[in-house]
Amino acid sequence: DDLDSSDSGEFPAEAGGIALDALTGPKEEVAQIRKHWRKERKQRMPNQRGEQKQSRSGTTAAQAVPGSLPQGPVIPRPCEYRPPPETPSGQTMVRDYSKWKHFDADAALLELDNEGTTDEGTAVRCVAGRGSAMLNCENYTKDREEYGLDQEIEEQVGSLKKNIAQRLKDAANLKSEGNTLMRAGRYQDACRLYLRGLDVMELVQEAAVLMTDGMTAKQGRVVADLHRNLAAAQLQLRDFPAALASAEAAMAATTGAALEEGEEDDKARYRRATALIGLGRIDEAREDANRLAARRGEQDEAVRRLRSQMLGSLD
Repeated sequence: DDLDSSDSGEFPAEAGGIALDALTGPKEEVAQIRKHWRKERKQRMPNQRGEQKQSRSGTTAAQAVPGSLPQGPVIPRPCEYRPPPETPSGQTMVRDYSKWKHFDADAALLELDNEGTTDEGTAVRCVAGRGSAMLNCENYTKDREEYGLDQEIEEQVGSLKKNIAQRLKDAANLKSEGNTLMRAGRYQDACRLYLRGLDVMELVQEAAVLMTDGMTAKQGRVVADLHRNLAAAQLQLRDFPAALASAEAAMAATTGAALEEGEEDDKARYRRATALIGLGRIDEAREDANRLAARRGEQDEAVRRLRSQMLGSLD
């Protein structure tokens, strides 16, 4: 009767991973093992019951807390199903691409550019500069050709500015090289460089109507310098007709080069008078000499040289 049945549930059927019912061995030893586990189970039972009571009381307290708080309105938030976007069919993609392919961007831009305009325009502006004038009609409706021309001009303006700047630089370098040859007595070679410089400046002179007054004056000074130095080289070669033409071209370029009031090109006038003396046109040369004397005085070296040359030609 000291042995407890394994079916009574008073001690675990297994302990430490050993099946107690399967224990074999001396009867006394098996009885002691089972007796030990029976005492172990009795010791554990009060602790387990206390933990269960504490667990039940904690659950009751936790359930009572939400009930003591005020209850707000319950707002249902249904779940809305949104199907994935449909993949466009092949025909739709072809149709959309065809519309984009044939879209006239220039026509759309022209329509935007003509918004708020009229056929006659709303204003006329006149801009006048030295040697040029520009009349500009504002806010008038443009046609396709005018719009295309405006776009082309806008694209070309940047490259034109660079081209003009480079040509001014090249012409100035040619003038400097020609001056070096003049000092060395190589008058024919100097003439060729001055003429090359004038060829380079031809496009710049044609674009003068698009320039500011300052840029127009600058290109006029470069052209006048080239003509003036060319006249000096031609005089050294005794090519008086060419020297006369070059001196007059220098005076014409100087007139358009934004001179100060009362300023004249005395060098070009002196060289023109020298060329006229060489051609035997003394009366015309005397007019230039008198003009120089009025500005610089009779004691000026250039005036005295001209007077001497005219007396020598009369002899």
